[in-house]
This record gives sequence, structure tokens and C-alpha cells, in this order.
Amino acid sequence: MGDRAALVAERESLLQRLRDVEAILDAPGHAVPVSHMQSSWQAVLNALPAHIALLDPDGCIVAVNEAWRRFAVANAFPGDAFGVGQNYLSVCAGARGEHGDEARDVHHGIRAVLAGESAEFSLEYPCHSPDTRRWFRMTVTPIHPAGSRGCVVMHLDITDRKLAEESLRSSEVRMRAILDVEPECIKAVSAEGVILSINEAGVRLFGVDTADEIVGKPMLGHIHPDNRSAYAHFHDSVVAGNGGVLRYRIVDARGKVKLVESHSTPLHDDGRISARVSVTRDVTERKLAEERLENLRKLNQHVLDSVGEGIQGVDLDGRITFANPAAESILGWREDEITGSEAHLLFHHHRLDGSAYPDEDCPIYRTLRDGIPRRIDDECFFHRDGRAIPVEYVVTPVLDADGTLHGAVICFRDISGRLADQAALARSEERYRLVARATAVAIWDWNVATAEVLWNDGLQNIFGYAHAGGRTHTEFWADCIHLDDRERVTDSLDRFLKSGRETWEREYRFRRRDGSYAVVIDRGVVVRDADGEAVRMVGGMTDISEMRALEAQLRVSQRLEAVGQLTGGLAHDFNNLLTVVLGNAELLEERLAHVPGERDLARMILSAAQRGAALTQRLLAFARRQALEARPVLLGELVHGMEHLVRRAIGDEITLEVIATKGNGCVLVDAAQLENALLNLCINARDAMPEGGRLVITVSEVTLAPPDIDPLSHSQQGDYVCLEVLDAGTGIPEDILSLVIEPFFTTKEQDKGTGLGLSMVYGLVKQSNGFLDIQSRPGTGTRVRIHLPRYIHAPVHSGTTKPDASIAGGSERILLVDDDSLVRRYACLQLRGLGYQVTVAEGGVQGLELLKGPDAFDLLITDMMMPGGVNGAKLAEEARALRPDLRILFSSGGSMDALSSGRRLPEGIPMLPKPYTKAELAQRVREALS
Repeated sequence: MGDRAALVAERESLLQRLRDVEAILDAPGHAVPVSHMQSSWQAVLNALPAHIALLDPDGCIVAVNEAWRRFAVANAFPGDAFGVGQNYLSVCAGARGEHGDEARDVHHGIRAVLAGESAEFSLEYPCHSPDTRRWFRMTVTPIHPAGSRGCVVMHLDITDRKLAEESLRSSEVRMRAILDVEPECIKAVSAEGVILSINEAGVRLFGVDTADEIVGKPMLGHIHPDNRSAYAHFHDSVVAGNGGVLRYRIVDARGKVKLVESHSTPLHDDGRISARVSVTRDVTERKLAEERLENLRKLNQHVLDSVGEGIQGVDLDGRITFANPAAESILGWREDEITGSEAHLLFHHHRLDGSAYPDEDCPIYRTLRDGIPRRIDDECFFHRDGRAIPVEYVVTPVLDADGTLHGAVICFRDISGRLADQAALARSEERYRLVARATAVAIWDWNVATAEVLWNDGLQNIFGYAHAGGRTHTEFWADCIHLDDRERVTDSLDRFLKSGRETWEREYRFRRRDGSYAVVIDRGVVVRDADGEAVRMVGGMTDISEMRALEAQLRVSQRLEAVGQLTGGLAHDFNNLLTVVLGNAELLEERLAHVPGERDLARMILSAAQRGAALTQRLLAFARRQALEARPVLLGELVHGMEHLVRRAIGDEITLEVIATKGNGCVLVDAAQLENALLNLCINARDAMPEGGRLVITVSEVTLAPPDIDPLSHSQQGDYVCLEVLDAGTGIPEDILSLVIEPFFTTKEQDKGTGLGLSMVYGLVKQSNGFLDIQSRPGTGTRVRIHLPRYIHAPVHSGTTKPDASIAGGSERILLVDDDSLVRRYACLQLRGLGYQVTVAEGGVQGLELLKGPDAFDLLITDMMMPGGVNGAKLAEEARALRPDLRILFSSGGSMDALSSGRRLPEGIPMLPKPYTKAELAQRVREALS
């Protein structure tokens, strides 16, 4: 279409240029010599790209352009048949041969134009040169439409368009041939719902003889009435740009209803959707086959559901493909739970006697390998709850028509009832024997009438006795009961036998063969005759010594937690008092620098306050409430850094060995507190070796898995770094080993220890999310192991940092919040002495009101534990919301209740522990402000 429009436009442009020249020549008073006129015409014609000839009213050629002459030469016209002076009409009228009919049509067309009978004449024709296929479009137009003074004959080359049209027609023919052999219906439907084209398969699908019977008609008329709404919605969706699939019914030309499935996609034309193309197949037979298959499946399922035998299918790998309700009932597994599971591993893994059952011996797997059916009469399957079910079963191979093996079907039946009828007593005794052997309880069977007692292996496995020595139940059993419990227990049993009750239970201490006592629970069930007399009693003794030990450990832990809460609260208040005492003692020492006697008194106060601070710090460590500055630490480097100090502390009589790599053992811990804990352990080891000995400090990385977990130490599985201190000292007696971590408990002489060393270590380790393990025996030494969670990030500290001894002040504005009036007065005095502008608040509520006010502050110093509902953490949170740029410094006497559950400082906020000196206060304030 575009090529044709271009040709028309070009032709109109040429005609207009000719008319413009002619108008100039015809203008009144325009006298131009004929030779000059001819020269002008010729120049105009030669400038035009089309093949042009001008004819006079008689059809004679009066002028041609160069393109016309080249056209005649290229197409091998004889002589000067189409030159100037020749009558074009005569040449056309006399033409003969291949293009004679076309030449005569040209003759009549030019005549009509010259006579004014036609406004235009055009003709497309081939004009092949000897070596080129070419086509032209000839146009004849009058020079003066109103009155003929000749005409213009133009020949335009349309070879490219003709070749494109021929190619398109060829493609359409090929496409039509492809579509007509396609077995599925392919049709195009316009956006308005009209069928535009359809292939031969579609003609057959719609029951018509030719495509003309259906093309051009609305598609909706062929849709079953019940499906028209769904079809219309589907059609609108596709022409809106969405592909899709729809299954619906059509009614063909013969009235037959067919179910079809149509896959449709939109067809785009010049950027818009003009139609949709659909591939439609008749699925009527497939639907019927699906229905027949579904009916057959339902019938098979009904049969499977109705039979009383369990039926399961397995594939070649022995994996379950289906199970009927009877199989679910027998084995206790729902079909959806076991589909895909290996049948042998699920319910056929052991024989009836409890022995392992290799799958290579399994008849089911043998049938899966050789395709031979088998019948088994005396095996067992296992129920979901673990109990064995005696079964008989048949395994049948599943073969296709070619004899290829695809799997097998297992049909089995629970024969428990039948076997019980055949050998009920024998099976009962065997089951009892197996249970007695497998259980972890010492089971006894007492024949009251004959005094005969039978014990299972638990008597030896648990208590060490190979047999009861031939003595009666009463003799052996009573002799093993702890003397303090014997009368109570034997009297209870006698009263029970006479009471008519069925069950008896007592807890007492029972002597093991090695002489130690186990705490046991003894339970028994009595069998009575028709008169109610006891004839037989069966029971079992369970060793609950470990459970009772765990309960005792729990009670100790609860007691320690209660003590920890008490000491934490006391230490908080005591640290507030020590802050004032320590600070004022420091001021007195400065002011009495020139009064030696009184200055010594001030120093004594200062020393006492410092010792009190150390004491409360240990209390807080035990209570796990001290403010830890936990940072990544390489434990190996920390130990090596402490080696020199430890050697000096333990003396020359003790050999020290350190087994640690400097780069290993990264943990998250307060380095200063851990150094103090290690030093405490080493000093304890030194005191345990008064005659000298060997002390070994080891750092290692360990991974604890469930078999390694010790419930008594509250350990958990994971990756840990273990710090171990091992000495060869006097050891700790077992009866006091559980007491060593209690505060103020000590085995040292008076004035040799406070009893808080191991308590502090215990508190530090628990607060650092680790656990403490102490093992010791008198005469063999003590092993203390600290397990801390391994930290996977890069460490930034390997030990403690020394505080800056310089005291620097400033002029910034500070808001001081503390509920203790003495601490407020002391801190305010010290801060103002350092040059700061200080505003004081008596608690969190007042501090929050001041922060909401107009006054500006550079730093907030707040105590952590304050009443009134606004503690230090809450105040810091509100302060950050109100004033994001405000710097914050926490101060605490040790209680961390207001902090996070991890007992660590909130991210980015430093801590000033109480009690503190003037230098420590100045340094922490400057650090917070910077």
C-alpha cells in the first residue's frame, strides 16, 4: 500500500510541474521563439525521473525525456519506434505477439483520454529485458482536463512492489498448505468476534463442507448456549492482550455437541490488536476417556477401601505409592504420611525376634528384583508406635503389556489373633521375657505362695547383683534396703498385701553390690485369687538417683539465684554510698595534703572504701548484675598476657605451664573481669598446693554435641572456647564441692579469704552466657573449666586497657539524673569543679521533663536503676527520640535490671560504674562528649 501511494504522489508531482511550464508558455503577451519553447520543454522533461512522453491530440509523440529513451534502449525496442514524431497510437494498434492485447488496451485508453471520455488511464504490465524481470505501471493523463491539448504518458517502475506481492502470495500459499495439513483447528477471529480465516481441520471440526460457510460469521453463534458467557469473557480477555486457554462446548453445523480446548493469543497489526489466533482441538473423546478412567479409579478405590486386608503398592525402589484404609489401620500410618517412604525401612526393618532384617533378604525386594510373586506366612510388620504385628502377606509383581516390571503390590493380613489362639501362653511369656530384658528397670516376679523370686537382667545391670543368692524375696530385698528405711518399707508392703489394693509404690534407698546406695522407686502389681489373697506380685525398681541429684542441683541454683537477687540489690545501694565515701575521702586527702596526720586518716577512709568497692564488685559478679563491658577478646593472648602476673602470684615453688596459641579462642567478654577471675583461680590453686606442684592453664576450642552435654553444669550444645585451670593440689571433698560457688563459703583459714572468689567467677561466666565446670577429688587436685561461646567475628581487644590518669574538664552543659541525693550532690560538686555547667534532676521523670523543656544540654548522665517508671534505659530511649544529637553516659551501682536480658550495655552508650573517683568521672565524661 505504501509503494502504491508513493507512485501516485510522484506522478501527480510530475504532472504539476508540466502544467506549471505550460502555464508560463501560454501566458498572454508571452512571446517565446519556438526553438526556445522546445528547449524549455525538453529541459523540464529530462529533469523528471519517470519515463515520460508528450502526445499531441492525434497521439503523435512530440517530446520524450532521456529516461524514456534509456527505457526504450534497455528493453530492446526496434529502431526509433517510440521516438519523437512517431504516432504512439499507431504503434500500439499494430502491435502483435505476446503483449499485443495489452498494446491494444493502451491504444483504446489513450484514445479515451484524448477524446475527453476518461480522466485517466492506467495499466500494469510486464516489460522484461533479456536479462531482467521488470514490471511497470503506465499512466495516461490529459494535460488540460477541461479541453484536451494532448496527454502525458508516464511509465513508473514497480518491479520491487510486484516482487514483494509475488513473495507474499507465495508465502500465503505455503502457509495455507501448512495450515490445511495441521490436524488441529487453527482460526483467526476478529476483535468483533467474526471468523476471519480457518484451516481444513477447522472446517471438519465445525461440520461444514468449505471454509466459506463459516468465514465472515460470528463465532459466538457456534458456541453452546451454556458456555457463551464464559467464551465472551475469554474472547475479551485475549483481545485485551492476554493469552489463555479455555475449555468449552461448540455445536457444529450438523447439531453435534463437541467439547473443545482452545489456546488463544492476540494478533497485533500496526501496534494494535486486530484479532486473535486460536488453536482448537476436539477433546470430547479425551474427556470421555478421562471420565471412564476416573470411574475405573473410583471402582478400584472402592474395592481397595472395602477389603479387610492391607494393600500397598511399591515402585522398583521399594517406595510406597499407595495404601488402602486397611493398611492404614493395621500399621497406624496415613497414606499421605508414608507415600514415597521406603516400605522396608518403615515397617519391615526387624524380624519378630527383634533381629535386624537386611533388605537384600526381604521377599518384597526380591520380587522387585526378579518379578516372581511370593507368599510369606510367618513374618511381622511394625506399627507406627513401634509394636510388632505378626502378618502373612503376598507380594505380586506389577507388569505392563510388554512384561516390563514396574513395581509390586503387597497384600497383608494381621494374624495376631490367630497366633494368640494357637500359642497364647507361650507368646505371653516370651513377650514378658523380651520386655524384661530390654527395659532399664530391675523387674521382679514374686510368687507369694512359694517365695520364689525371678529377676531380670536389670538386677545386675543397675545394681550389680548377678542373682539373689538363693534367698527368698524378703530376705534378699530387705537386707539391701538402707537400715533407716527398712522398717518403713517392709511394714508398708505387709499392710498392702492385706489391704486388698492392686498397686503398691514406695521410694527408698537400695544398696548396690559395691556398697553405695541408690535412690529407687519400687512399684508392684498384685494378682489375687478368688478369695482376695495375694498369690503373685510383679513389679520393678527404677534407679532415680540421678534425677534426685538434678533436683538437688536445681534447688541449689534457685537458692543461689535468690541470694544473687538480694546481693545485687544490696550492692547497688552500697555502691551509691561508696561513691560518696570514696569521692569525699579523695577530696579530704587533697585538702589535707599539708596535714600529714589527718591526711593519713583520709587515706585510711579511701582505702577502706576501695576495699568495699572490690567486695561489692565480687558480690555483683556472683549475682550476675555487674555492668560488663563485653568486647571481642582473644583468650589465648589474654592468658599469655597474664602469664607474668600469675607467675609472680603463685611463687617459685609451683611450676606453671601455659598451653595456648595467641591467635586462638575469640570470645565476647569483659577482659578485666576475666583476668580477675583467672587470677582468682590461680591463687586458689596456689593455696591448694602449699608444698608446691604443677599448675596448667589451657585454652582450647571445643564443640559440644548432645552426647557431651552435662545437665549438672547447665551446658548447651554449640562452639565454645574452654579456659582450663588444672592443679595437683589437695582437692575438694565431694560433700562440699557443690557449695564452693556460694558467696562467703570458704575452706581457707580465717582472714585467708573472703569466700567470694569462685562466686565471682561463677557469676561472670553465667553473665557471659557460658558455664562453669568444677571437678575435684581429695588428693588428686582440682580441674576448673570455663566454657564461653566462641565469637566468630574479628577480635579488637586482647586484654584490658589502662585508664588515662589525667583529669580534664570542660564547659559543656550536663544534665545529671540520679535518685540518690548524696550521689547527686557529690557528682554535681565534682562536675562543677571540673568547669561544667550542671543541671540536676532527682529522678527519671524530672529528667524527662527537663529534656522536653527549652534548655540545651550537651550530655545526659543518668543512673540506671530509678523508681517512678522511668529508669535509665527508658530515659535514654526518650532522650534519643527528643534530642538525637544528645550524648549519653550511664552510671550504675551494679544492678542491670533496667538493661537488656543479655546484661550488657546498650549499643553505643558508655557506662560509668559506681563507685568512681574524680579521675574516672572526668575521663568518662570527656570520652562521652568526644
